[in-house]
Amino acid sequence: MSLRSGFSITELLVAAAVSALGILPVLVVLLSSGSSIRQTAPYQQAIFLSEYSLEEARLGAVEDAHFVDRLVAEGYGATRSPLIQPGHPFLDVLEDSVQPIGRMEVGSDLSLQPQAGPLFKQLQPLALKIDTSIVTGAEAGLPETRVVAQFDWRDLRGKSMVHTAATLVMTWSPVKRIETPAVPLPPGDGSKDQTFVQLTAIGEQGVMVVNQVNDELARIRKSGLPTGAYSKVLALTDLATFLEARAAELGGLVQQMRPLVEELATPGAGAYLRKAAIPVEKRKRAAFVARSMIQGFLGCLTSAMSVNREIACEPNMPASMYLNAHTRLLRIAKLDSFVRPWQDRSALLAYLRSLEEAYRGRMPNVAHYFSAEAKSLPMLDTSYPLIRLVQDVRAFRQNLTTALLNIRRIESVGHDGGAGGL
Repeated sequence: MSLRSGFSITELLVAAAVSALGILPVLVVLLSSGSSIRQTAPYQQAIFLSEYSLEEARLGAVEDAHFVDRLVAEGYGATRSPLIQPGHPFLDVLEDSVQPIGRMEVGSDLSLQPQAGPLFKQLQPLALKIDTSIVTGAEAGLPETRVVAQFDWRDLRGKSMVHTAATLVMTWSPVKRIETPAVPLPPGDGSKDQTFVQLTAIGEQGVMVVNQVNDELARIRKSGLPTGAYSKVLALTDLATFLEARAAELGGLVQQMRPLVEELATPGAGAYLRKAAIPVEKRKRAAFVARSMIQGFLGCLTSAMSVNREIACEPNMPASMYLNAHTRLLRIAKLDSFVRPWQDRSALLAYLRSLEEAYRGRMPNVAHYFSAEAKSLPMLDTSYPLIRLVQDVRAFRQNLTTALLNIRRIESVGHDGGAGGL
């Protein structure tokens, strides 16, 4: 009699049938889950990429003052195009994959092509369109730019799907005037001697600003700059900002003084002022403050450009420091080219081209900004937003010599005992 035991074939078949009945629902769930994942994968990609695209738009608007023009006027990204299409404006380069490392070049570094592997297959169904419109902002009614990223694709059933996301981005408005608090002036009666008094009052305010600049420069010469490279650049950045602010303040005072200088430069001003019996010291002071103000304005521009050049030449600094120095230098150089004026702007054009090349492949929005500035430079005479300031400074300088000559010719009577000179 055999002592071996086991399962009969019938028992095995029954156990297999029962196991199959238990496993089958699990397989159905797994298969349906895989199908759902494949069905929703493009939607998940669209959500992620829409946030990425809008973040790129927000960054572009901050880094590039011409970015909104690029979106609105040039229709940047406005044409619906597949993501895998070469040269897509928002997704043209994925990775810095070839030498030289540090530049992401379209056409050489990794892009959305078959060599990108699974990512190419995941994004292949998607297409992107960027819509842009100018809207009235809630704050002070200022214009804002609304950017809409619209992704579309066809799901596994062939149904057309769309995902849309929107954001507001920074809108740059050109500064057309320098806001400087008006200097309180003595009430005028329309006479040229009153004009003389008002000119002196504005000039005294200008001399105070010039003295602030001189005191700050003297303090730096005495104490020196910090020895650490980073601390030195921070100190220079503060100085550059200070000089630009003082130049703006002096520019506003020049604008306030311009009509007074023109009045004192008229042909009859000298003869009229002879009768005003203004003491020599007051005449000297008026001439001094007027000259000091315009010289201080031009000197601030020169010093600010020099300080920003020094910042830009300092090695191994954060990119933001270089960018701020470059944009400040450009802003000041454009104004200086008008008010000095420069013989031509060829040096400024070369500077812009060098910056475009330096930022290309590193900060594409910044590279576009300097490229747009270079293209618009020949039209600067007609498009410069601070042209009113330029006109006022030029008129001030043109009339200042004649006005000072008229002030010199005053024959003071009674107060200083006779004619005086400067």
